[in-house]
Formats: sequence, structure tokens, C-alpha cells
Amino acid sequence: MKTKLLMILGLSLAMSITACDLGGGPASKSSSQEQQNSTSEEVSSSNNEITSSQNTSSFFSSIINSSQGISSSQINSSNEQKSSSQVSSSSAHVHTYGDLNNGYLPSYFYDGMKPYYYCIECGQYFDSNKNPTTQDALKLEKANDSIALLLDGNEKETFTLVEKDENHASWKITNRGVSEGSVVSIAKPGDTTYKYGFYAGDNIDSDNKITIDGRVDFLLTATPNGFTLSINSHGNATLVVKVNDDEYQLNKVTYAENDKETYIYGYHYFNVGDKMTVVDKVNNVIYGFDDLEVDVLWNVYDFEKGTNNEIVFKTQARFGIEFDRGGDKKISVTKTFAPAEDVSTVRVMSKGVKQYTLDSTTYSNNSLEYEAFTWYITHEKVINNEDITQFLATNGLTIYYESIELEAGDNIRLHQKNTIIPLATFSNVVDLRVPEGAITRSNDDYIMVNQSGRYEIGYLPCCNSIYLYSSSVVGGDACVMVGFNSYPLTKDANNNVTYTAHFEKNQYAVFKDSSNQLITPNHVVISLGTPVHTSSYMIYFDKAGTFTLTLNLDTKNLNVNAVSIDPEETPTEITGAYLMGSGQMSTKLISNPAYPDELVKENVEMKATSGGTVYVTVYKEDLSGILDGVTLSPDSEDIAISVAVGSASMFYLTAGPGTYSFYLNKKTLVLRIVKVS
Repeated sequence: MKTKLLMILGLSLAMSITACDLGGGPASKSSSQEQQNSTSEEVSSSNNEITSSQNTSSFFSSIINSSQGISSSQINSSNEQKSSSQVSSSSAHVHTYGDLNNGYLPSYFYDGMKPYYYCIECGQYFDSNKNPTTQDALKLEKANDSIALLLDGNEKETFTLVEKDENHASWKITNRGVSEGSVVSIAKPGDTTYKYGFYAGDNIDSDNKITIDGRVDFLLTATPNGFTLSINSHGNATLVVKVNDDEYQLNKVTYAENDKETYIYGYHYFNVGDKMTVVDKVNNVIYGFDDLEVDVLWNVYDFEKGTNNEIVFKTQARFGIEFDRGGDKKISVTKTFAPAEDVSTVRVMSKGVKQYTLDSTTYSNNSLEYEAFTWYITHEKVINNEDITQFLATNGLTIYYESIELEAGDNIRLHQKNTIIPLATFSNVVDLRVPEGAITRSNDDYIMVNQSGRYEIGYLPCCNSIYLYSSSVVGGDACVMVGFNSYPLTKDANNNVTYTAHFEKNQYAVFKDSSNQLITPNHVVISLGTPVHTSSYMIYFDKAGTFTLTLNLDTKNLNVNAVSIDPEETPTEITGAYLMGSGQMSTKLISNPAYPDELVKENVEMKATSGGTVYVTVYKEDLSGILDGVTLSPDSEDIAISVAVGSASMFYLTAGPGTYSFYLNKKTLVLRIVKVS
């Protein structure tokens, strides 16, 4: 990067002292200025590609020679020609071609020029075959907004324009798989021979070869200095899942709700006897069975420990693979199945006479519940998830759930109404959180109950999976659950239950009654200034602190009071951000010249989703996730509402589709929205 910066500075210096045409011929100041800015890289004489492999001194030499117009051989040849013409002024003019000038490739702001010869005597231009031509005929037109990506000379797809102003433009291609060693270039769509020059940025070497493997984003920017092409990797070519002798790259992603980084492959089809490890090839570390997350260790039914600490599969099925969530260096392996079609009623049936019907709730694919629950299932980096994501897009997310009293000796599985063919058995259990030995698998694949008690059973048709938990309510008139922890509560003389505790930012709590059913408050009173909000039966804490929750079990009225709020660190001022929204909207916020503390994007057309909603979120400058801490200005609340998405917010534009302007304070992160039309 330092060398490239020196090259750019050197180019500016060389251009400031000459008004000569870089190609070797005379030019006006205007023409010279265009060519100064468009000549952003060296031109390779072997293939007319612009490279950046030469060092700074050779770069300066080529610029100085070019700006002087002719080489020393041309000068000598010219002098000889002059002497010849002085001896015999009547002799015919003989063109002095000199060496072939390789020209230069066009950029976004300036035209390029084809290879040519130039006669210093008569000012005539010639093409590479020494046929007479003109400067206009040699011109290569500058790029427009449509630019194609080439890999090894083959056109792959067209970049998407992200942002454009008078001095800058940027494009992006998201998640294209690449191989190390492939040569990358950019060109006019439909014409692979009409290429544009660029600086090689991150993960591209001086020969324009890609230095990494895997799924990546291509980032293309244009300034008056020329194009720069970089690659942003979502994976780590040296961090792989190894199944027997085959390797599969893990892809780096960030959980939106808590900003934790993780590596995922997605769903892999395992056969009985397959051996799996995760290999860090840089540090020469192998992770195996001893590195499994605690939550998956119950599943001795589907995999076991191999002789060399491998994870050895005992079941032929599809398993999701994740590694190092939040830096824990742990492996998660979770089974999933193809969607179960046409599910309408789900019943828990015992071998005896007991039957229980599960209640169902369906969430649309533009709901917050859908987004929070299906992040992993539908994430773009998850491999082999197409059948599940298509099912969810068509049917939404349906969850069947019930809390049931089961007795030791019960053997259960799930059925649809009036059918004897099982819908799901023990093999479909993907998450089991019960005391050790309380639930086991019978020889005929029933869920065998060994310990009496209340159990929570959940079923998802989208991946034909069962979630089975034991209730942790012990006595009490109600309980409050924080995460997976349950705290029993005793009511007072007025039938109120009260819970006071310290909560972390973005934690949530729910109340359950004595039969373990969720309680949805009828009315919520939040004391002034308390950083809490509620959604359905959930209470979210927007800041860390100590809070008191009081719920009346008769009226279902809830009061929330802040006892104390933890001090927060002063947020760091941001330098940039992106807007992402409905209708495939994507645009970058830029600095507001009138207000230095503000980022702005005006006159943005906002379209509705297929479901009719119009929304926008503010993303971080590097597009790694939603920007935390953004709040809506009071004067925008008549046209928009803020809805929490984990620790961040999504803004629904209640004023509907139209043209909007957005203003974001870089220090306070207050977003002001104005509807233009």
C-alpha cells in the first residue's frame, strides 16, 4: 500500500511539470490533464494490461520519459532525419516511428488510449500496425456504471453500483466463490477484450491473481486517480471442515443480534462411519470430539468419539456445522431434515392412550420473530439450505409448542391428526435439554420417558425437528425466565409477583404461570426514563442495570421500574454508514458539508416488500452488520417507528413508499428521516 501511495504522488508530481501528451505527442493542457488522471498504473508491454509490479523509481522513469514525449533513440533518429532534410529538402518525408507506445487502459473518469506509434516530425499517429490514424480513433472510452467481472478471462457477472457522486463511485459483487491463483480483471459487459485498468487492492497480488479461496465480496471503487479492485473474504482458506480426506471451507459471518463472529459451513450430508474434524491450517491445530459444544454432547445417538479424537457419525443424515462462535473454539454439530409438507395438526401420542395436541403459531417472513429465529437456517453463507429457505419463504415460520406432564414409562412420538404413520420420532430430536437419563431413545425409535415431570415440546415443520426441554419451575405461583434460567415467584396479598435483578443490555425476560404457560401482559407501565421495551410476552432491556418487574396475576398488568442504570462508555464517533432497506435498497451515507457532525443521503426512493412493508436499517461502514445504538429523532416519529433487532434497530416507514432523505448524527447516532414525496 505504501508503494502504491508513492506511485500516485509521483504521478501527480510528474504531471505538474509537463503539458506534454503521455503517449509521446503534443497535447493541450485539457487533454494532458485528462490523461494525467487516467494514467493510474503501469502498462505492461507484453499484454497491454496495467500492473503495479514495478518499483517506484522505474515508475518515475517511465513517466518522465513519457512526459518528455520521446525516447533518446527517437531524438537521435529525429536529429538524423533533420540533417537529412537539410541536405536535401526535396526528398520525401520518412516517418520516425520510434518504439511502440502501449497506451493506457480507460478508467471511470477518463478515457484510455490504444497502443500507437507517433512521428515526432509530422505529428502523425499510427496504429500498432503502423497504419495512419488519428488521436480520436485511438481513444478508448471511459467506463460507465455497468462494469463486468472477469475471472481467468471469462465474464462472470456485472457489478452492482452502490454509490456515486461527482468524485467517487463504488460497486459490489456479493458472495462469489473464487479460487486462489485465478486472474481477475474488469471489462465492458459483453466484450471481454475491452478492459479497464485498476490498482490491485486487498487479496489481489501485483499480477492480478487472487490470493485466497472461498466466498468473497468484490469491492470496486473509482476516483479521479483510477479504479481500485479489492476482495473482502467471508471465509478463511486455512480454516476448514475435514470430512475423511475432503476439506470444506468455513465461512466467517457475524450474528446480527449480538455482533459475535463465527464460522459456518452449513449443512453437510454425512454417511455412517464418516470422520470429521475442524483444521486450522495456519496454526496446525486440529479440533475434534473433545471440542464439541456442551449443548450437543447429549447426542451420543448420532456421533461418537473416534480413536484420534475425530467426530465419528453413526447416523446417515444432514448436519449443520459451526465453529468458534464468539471466539470459544468450540464445534457445533446439529441435525436437520427436509421440510415436512402439509402439516396442519401435530399430536403427541403415547403407546398407551394419552394424546396431546400442540398449539401452533405462524410468523410471516417479514416479522422480527422470523428473522431472529431463522438467522442461521436462512443465512446466505449456509450451504445446502435451499429446500428449507424456500419452504419458509412460502409458508412462513410455524412453531408447534406445548408444555406437557409426562410420566415415567411413557413412550411418545409425533403424529398428524388421524394418522398412525409417525411425523417425527426420537431421530428428529435436534435439541435435548433434560436431566441426564430423563429422556432416551427406545429400540423402536420412540421418545422414552424415564423421569416423570413437565416437559416442553416444540416442533418445526420447516426442518422436521423436535426440541425437547424439561421445565425448571419448582413450586411458586409463577416464575420469571431469563434466558434458560427460571426463578419461582410467590404472590403477595394483592396477587402481585415481583422480581428485582440486574440485567445486561439486550437481555430479555418472560413470565410463566404455575402451569408453565407464557403470560402476555394486558397492560404495561414503564416508569419515565426506564430503558425497557416490550413485545408480546417479552421484556427487553435496552441498557444494563437493576430493574424491578411487578406483575399482577389477576389483571396481567405489568409495571417496570429502573432501580439503577449502569454507566455506558461514550460511543466512538462513526466515519461512515450504509442504508439497507426494502425494495433491494442499498446506499452509502456521506458527510454533510453543511453540518460536519452529520452523515446524509437525500432523495432515496423507498419501495415496499412483497408483504407491503417499507423499512430501512443502518449498517456499519464495512457492511459487517447492523449499526448498534441508532435511535429515531422525535420529529421523525410521525412517519417511522423503531423496532429492536437484537441490540440494533430496524425502522419501519409508516408513511409508505416514496422518496425520503436520511440524516444521521455521527456522535449521537440519532437518525432523522424526512419524506420528500
